Amino acid sequence: MPVKPTILFVDDSESDTLLIQLALEQAGFPVSAQFVADGISAMEYLNGEGPYRDRARYPTPHVLVTDLKMPRTTGFELLQRLRAEAKWRGLPVIVFSGSDQVKDRQRALELGADSYVVKEVLMQMQPLVEAIARHTGAKAAESGRAASKGKSKGREVRTRLRQ
Repeated sequence: MPVKPTILFVDDSESDTLLIQLALEQAGFPVSAQFVADGISAMEYLNGEGPYRDRARYPTPHVLVTDLKMPRTTGFELLQRLRAEAKWRGLPVIVFSGSDQVKDRQRALELGADSYVVKEVLMQMQPLVEAIARHTGAKAAESGRAASKGKSKGREVRTRLRQ
């Protein structure tokens, strides 16, 4: 049985985390999702430090997905740290952010991000799902049908989160 690729998500927004989990579930991706709230926790996870020492429970990720604006360490700072360490230079990084500003996209790509997804587009989930598929080689179970279900279910979840 092939090992599921592990995706490490770095985001302090619980609602975004919930939407990401839903999108992956609806797409039928055979991936294992891990979530941390900031860049410092992400580096601890990656290096197997502190609460992340158990590699059976916290496997080394195949892809890292990070927000830009977070407490303690920004996504830009996380990218700089990742690309400064030889063992993490090859780790694919997808940045997703509420910023659609060209300067933020350019800076993220210059710092070594492999993809950049704007969060407003993320609410449709398809761009994030496609970026994860591109970097893991994972295939969605029934991509067309799952993506459309994810959009309607995502609206339902966003409505619940606003209440």
